[in-house]
Amino acid sequence: MMINHSIIPSIALVIGLSLIPIARADLNLAAYYPFDGNANNATGNGNNGTLVGTATIQNGVVHLDGTESSWDDSFVTFGTNIDQFQTNNFSVVFGFKTQEEERLFDLAGDRVDGSNGNFLAVRFVGAGHEFIPDGTVIVELDDYGTNYVGMISSANGLNDGNWHQVAVIRNGVSLTLYLDGQLDNTVSGGDIVNLSNENDFRLGRSYWDFPNAVIQYDNLYIYNRAISECEIMSLYTGTGQGECDSDNDGIKNSLDNCPSISNSDQLDTDEDGAGDVCDYDDDNDGIENSLDNCPSISNSDQLDTDEDGTGDACDDDDDNDGVEDMSDNCLLTSNSDQLDADGDGAGNACDTDDDGDGVIDSNDQCLQTALGEIVDPITGCSINDLCPCMHPPYNQDKWRNHGAYVSSVAHTSKDFVEAGLITADERDLIMAEASQSPCGKK
Repeated sequence: MMINHSIIPSIALVIGLSLIPIARADLNLAAYYPFDGNANNATGNGNNGTLVGTATIQNGVVHLDGTESSWDDSFVTFGTNIDQFQTNNFSVVFGFKTQEEERLFDLAGDRVDGSNGNFLAVRFVGAGHEFIPDGTVIVELDDYGTNYVGMISSANGLNDGNWHQVAVIRNGVSLTLYLDGQLDNTVSGGDIVNLSNENDFRLGRSYWDFPNAVIQYDNLYIYNRAISECEIMSLYTGTGQGECDSDNDGIKNSLDNCPSISNSDQLDTDEDGAGDVCDYDDDNDGIENSLDNCPSISNSDQLDTDEDGTGDACDDDDDNDGVEDMSDNCLLTSNSDQLDADGDGAGNACDTDDDGDGVIDSNDQCLQTALGEIVDPITGCSINDLCPCMHPPYNQDKWRNHGAYVSSVAHTSKDFVEAGLITADERDLIMAEASQSPCGKK
C-alpha cells in the first residue's frame, strides 16, 4: 500500500485515546509531529520544530523547495534534545514524497560533517550516483568512526512522486530499515553506536555544500524504544496500534496498561490506569517510587518512626521493637516487654496514664495505684497508696503498732470524705477492713 498523507492523522480516531496518535507516555513516544498548521510536538513534551527559510506547511504537509543554490534556506529543525539516543534503542518514522534527482541529499538526521562525526543520517540518492541506484535510501550511524554502522535500501525508485514511509529502528546492535511498512534491510554492528552530540535533528537539511531537495514530509514519529513490525505497519496503513502487542506480554496495546513493558499480571496498585511496572508513582501519593518509603501504599507524609527506611504505613513493626504492629500495644514506641499496668491495651511506654486512675503520669504521685481504687484527683493517690500496710511512709520498715496504721487510715479516709471522694459509709467499711488487716489487727 502506498502511504497517503491523509491516512495517518486518522489513527487517533481509530484508537480513541486522544487527538495524538499513540501518545500514551508508556509507549515511549518522545515526539510526534503531525504538521497540523505548525511543527509543534503533539505529545506535549516540548521540542517543537521550527520552519527555516522558505519551508511551509500546507494541509498538514511540510513543503521544502530547496535547490542546489539555496542549500541552507529550506528545512525544518527540532533542536538538540530528541535525537540524543546515546546507546538506547530508538525508532524514527516519517513519510516523504519527492521527484528529486539530486545526486545525494539528507532526508532526516543530525549529520553536520562530511567525514567522521557523531550522527544519525537518513540520506537519499536522487540520480547519477556512481554505484547506488536512483531513488535509494541510505541510513548511517557513526560515533567518530567508532562502531560505525550503515545500510543501503534494497528498494529503489522511491523518487516517483508518491508517498513513502521510512522507519529506522535500532534494537541493540541491530539497525533495521522498513519502507512502506515492509522490512527492507537490517545490519548489525560490533558494539552500539553512542549517539550523543549537540546537533539539531532536522528534516531536509543536508550538511554544508550538499543540496537540499524539493520534497514533502508528513507525520514524524520518534520513539525511545524499538517499535514492532505490527506497529510499523499500523502507522503505515493508518489502522492504529491497538491490535499490536508491543511488549509481547499477551495483552494487546488497546487493553494493556503498560503497552511497552511486559506485565501480564496488569497490576495497578493505585488504579490510575498505568500498570505498576511503568507507573512512576504506584500508590499515587505524589512521591516517585524511587524515593517513596512505601511505594505500594499511599503515605505522602513518609513517616518512618524507627528510621529503618520503610515507612510506617507499610512497616510491620513501626517502632522496631521486635513486636509486630498487629500485636504491639505501643505501635510507635519501642517496648519489647509490652508492660500494661492498667490493662487498657496501651503499653506503659506509650500510655499517658499507666495505672488508669484518670490522673496523667506527669501529675501522678502514685503511678502504680491498683485498678479500681478511688484516688485524689490532684495527687493520683488512693488511701492504700498513702497508707500502705506493708510499706509505711517515712522509710519505716513497719508500723510502730496497729494503732498507728489504723490512725493513719482514719485520718486519710476522713480527708477523702471531706473532699467528696467517698461517703461516710464507705469510710466505715475502709476502717473496718484496716482494723482487721495484718497491720491493724491487735
